[in-house]
Amino acid sequence: MIRMTRVRLVNWHNFTDSILDIKMITYLIGVNAVGKTTIMDAVRYCLTTNKNFNTAGNRRSERTLQGSVHGKQRAVKVYTRPGHTVSYIGVEFYDEIKQKPFVITVRVESENPAQELRHVSQDWYLTKPGYNLEQLPYIIKNRPASREQFRLSGKGLEMAPNQTEARRRISRILGIGEADSPLGKKFHEVFHMGTSLEDINNIREFIYTYILPEPEMNLETLQGDMRELERLSEVLMEAQQREKSLQEIIDCLDEGRRLDGRVRVVELLIEYARWQEAVEKDRYCELEITRNQRISVTAGEELKALEERKSAITRKRDEVIRNLGQNPENQALTYLQEKEDELKKQCRELRTAKDKLDRAVSMLKQLDEQLKIQNFVLGISDEITNTDISLEERKEQIHTLAAGLKQLEPEIKERGHQIWASIETAKQELKGIGKHLLQLKSGKMVYPKDAEKLKQVINSELQKRGMPEEARIFCELLYMTDESWQDTVESYLGSQRFYVLVPPRYYQVAKEVFVRMGQEVGHAGLVDTIGLERDYHKAGFLEGDFLAGKIESKNPYARMYIIFLLKDTVCCEHESDLEQYRRSVTRDLLRYQNYCLIRMDKREHYIGLNARKQQIDVLEERQNTLLTEKRHSENSKVELERLEQLYYPFVQGNAMEDLYQHLDAPERLEETEQQRLNVRKEIEEYEKNPILRAMFNQIDCLKNELEDLDKECVNKQASQQTADQTILKMGQEQEKNRDYIQETRQQYESLLHLYSEYQEDALARYEEYAKTRSPAEIVKNQINSNALAQLQSRRDNYINTILIPEQNDYNSHYACDYAPGLAGDGAFRMAHASLVNIDLEKYKEDLRQAQIRCEARFRKDVLFRLKDDITTAKQQIKSLNRVMENLAYGEEQYRFHVDGCKEGELKAFYNIIIAEKNEEYSEDSQLSFFTDTRDEAYETQVHDFMERIMVDAKEIAQARAEGKKAAFKPLSQYVDYRTYLDYDMYVKNLSTGYEVPLSEVSGDGSGGENQAPFYVAICASFLQIYEQSENSIRLILLDEAFNKMTSDRIAPMMKMFRDLKMQVLLISTVEKCSSIYPYCDLTYSILKVGNRNSIGLFDREQI
Repeated sequence: MIRMTRVRLVNWHNFTDSILDIKMITYLIGVNAVGKTTIMDAVRYCLTTNKNFNTAGNRRSERTLQGSVHGKQRAVKVYTRPGHTVSYIGVEFYDEIKQKPFVITVRVESENPAQELRHVSQDWYLTKPGYNLEQLPYIIKNRPASREQFRLSGKGLEMAPNQTEARRRISRILGIGEADSPLGKKFHEVFHMGTSLEDINNIREFIYTYILPEPEMNLETLQGDMRELERLSEVLMEAQQREKSLQEIIDCLDEGRRLDGRVRVVELLIEYARWQEAVEKDRYCELEITRNQRISVTAGEELKALEERKSAITRKRDEVIRNLGQNPENQALTYLQEKEDELKKQCRELRTAKDKLDRAVSMLKQLDEQLKIQNFVLGISDEITNTDISLEERKEQIHTLAAGLKQLEPEIKERGHQIWASIETAKQELKGIGKHLLQLKSGKMVYPKDAEKLKQVINSELQKRGMPEEARIFCELLYMTDESWQDTVESYLGSQRFYVLVPPRYYQVAKEVFVRMGQEVGHAGLVDTIGLERDYHKAGFLEGDFLAGKIESKNPYARMYIIFLLKDTVCCEHESDLEQYRRSVTRDLLRYQNYCLIRMDKREHYIGLNARKQQIDVLEERQNTLLTEKRHSENSKVELERLEQLYYPFVQGNAMEDLYQHLDAPERLEETEQQRLNVRKEIEEYEKNPILRAMFNQIDCLKNELEDLDKECVNKQASQQTADQTILKMGQEQEKNRDYIQETRQQYESLLHLYSEYQEDALARYEEYAKTRSPAEIVKNQINSNALAQLQSRRDNYINTILIPEQNDYNSHYACDYAPGLAGDGAFRMAHASLVNIDLEKYKEDLRQAQIRCEARFRKDVLFRLKDDITTAKQQIKSLNRVMENLAYGEEQYRFHVDGCKEGELKAFYNIIIAEKNEEYSEDSQLSFFTDTRDEAYETQVHDFMERIMVDAKEIAQARAEGKKAAFKPLSQYVDYRTYLDYDMYVKNLSTGYEVPLSEVSGDGSGGENQAPFYVAICASFLQIYEQSENSIRLILLDEAFNKMTSDRIAPMMKMFRDLKMQVLLISTVEKCSSIYPYCDLTYSILKVGNRNSIGLFDREQI
């Protein structure tokens, strides 16, 4: 026997350095909270490495390892050793066979009570035989020894490298054996139970461990099937976990793309606003030109009014002159002056006419240039202003020009409508493409709405009924084995690609949904997988190069449907071979069927992992084409607007009339001006006469007035000149700005080419801002507000701190090299699609086949054996009860009761096992569980039985996939006959003869009669372990011992311990002292003085 002889506690709770001698029965007494249980904690912790303290005394206690090391005081967070602390627990044993002592020690080093437990140093040491507590250097210079100081010369002390190894070594040195062996595991469970009576309250566990043996079955083949089932379940779980990780990454990618989309929307908004700013500037220039043209015209009209006033004053002056006399020379001079005034008036009118003519000709030239740009053929002749041609011929040309321009108006309007319609059509198509691209780039394939809706409604119904959501669209489950035939397969299947499939067991539910939806199903279809599976093996398969061989699926029902649809369609390399077969196709979409050759329409790709990328490429190509067409139409619109700005003012204004009426104005102006100059010479000759000069003095005042008018005319001419200069300047700026318009437009469209899916949001935001701000203000506000930088920072922060770490973890865990950030979007989405549509379908099918094999093996090797073992177990319990009838504890006898489970699924499984239909199967037997004559109801029950086992296999796989330890073994639970039995213990009073089940009286009486059977069970449990070895400990730890038992029930229990030579360390309160003390070899009284514990031998006279 190996006896515990002493315990040393250094810095353990309120014990600074205490040594306790231990005898065969050692008793610790004291009031509550004096530290009794901490001694029990220390022993158990040292011998088992179990840190779950004080489970018997107070389950709600907050006792922890660090609380004991640092001396935590009761109910308050006050510590006697709050700083760095080293604690030792040393337990000394004596091996009676070797006649030598040895010591097991645990050293704990903690920095402070708040330190995480994983950082607390815990080391176990075991001495070689021959060493005792005094020889170990626990204290050096009044301080606990450091790790380096705690050693013995001659390698007499070994430190375990870790707690697991410590547990193994301790189990071996205590005579228990290997800690991982069934006996070792049982020791650690029972040793814990010994210190926690309340943990042994389950008769089933006691019977499992100590009475009924584990079943002995040759389960190698079934275990192999189950291991394969668990392996496949684990593979599936791992794949599902991988899918979950990928889905989380895709969710992060969606969020990253959303944040990036907000950045791109602002970038597009800024570039679009810059473009519109340039367009607004062009409009401003155009408005300024128009405004200054009005100013110029108005100034001309005001000049004309001033000239008329000057003429009136001149006439008045001449009238004064005539009143001076009838001087012949004056009359002649007057005549000449009147003639000069008339000629001046004519010159002014002719100059105005010439200006109108010049403007009309200028407008006509601009109009002619724009018409040529727009490819309108009018044939405007330069001879209109050619003076070498007669006036009549030139006017005739103007008549022809006017008629031609009038005829152009409907054509210009029609072209404007065509350009507008082209732009709007492109906008609408681009809008749809943008939405489609946004969905595709976010990883979502866009299927017809009818198919999507049917799938969604079926899955919702399945979820309501507690079934997995397994409705899938047919093409989701397909992939190409020969991509050169993809166009043919897509075109041949057509709308059948979007039919919905469910496993046969869910088809009836799906059919109910389909029928209930009525016309809402639209063009969607539901595949009859029940009929498909039933007829699949009946169909013959032809050999050859069939279209069904170009496409594959890991989903069994999708694969069946592929073969059904395409199995007899032959693939021909050349069109000349088509007619040799009943059904045949070529790669270039020729199809021969029913003696008819047709060319199939090319369809959008939906099959395979690359389908989404192929759709994106096609849509982006179409998008680029539409953008080019839209850009061309918008350019045409701008040019047409310029034409209209020239055309309508010319045709609807006075330009045509000015051109016709004043065609000869330049010639007439030149002739009239010459006449005026000649008259002026004659007037100057008359004015040299002194007599006439005197006469002019009278009219000086009128001349001054005329001079003032001349100044006003100059001002008006300056105003007109300024307007004309502004018109010229705005025209030049307009030409220069149009280059900037093209530049900003190209910048916007370049960005739009990359991020077209965000165009609609950017334009909508621009329209909202444009209600209160100009384009320039929008640009300035977006830049100055730092909104773009904030969005970029938020996006980059999300990508760098959340998305990329997730991606890196995935790449590291699964050994992938997908690009991090948004650049890896396509790779991660394709990996997810491949996993969901191919790998997971394969793993599910492999698991389904394994389940079928496992069920068949279970029927063959296990089911009848369970029936036989249950019968044997009942017989064994009867035999045990016959022996127990001769044993008594005081006035009580105990016996066990065993029967089939009465409740829940175990009752159903028990009935399946003991059913008459559960007959032994042998190779020579004519009985087969798989014939058509089998009992369908019973077979369904057996199938449900196996389904339950498979659920546990999945749960084990789930636990392993999550890196957790599986808490159960499916075979040990379900092929163990003991699982299907209910157990109880009957207590018989020998005096009265009454017998009651322990389960019914566990809540009645004082509690002592309820505890006694369990103490017997504890003793039996330890005996079964210790008696397996010739030399082992026989130690039992009892906390709060006999707390509900009276002295008359305690006495036989103590006598039993001594008779069985069990070493007992027990704790109780003072109230039980008188009943326990007489049977103990050594009794300690534990007191608490302040924050320290005191231990002393208990004197009987103190009772």
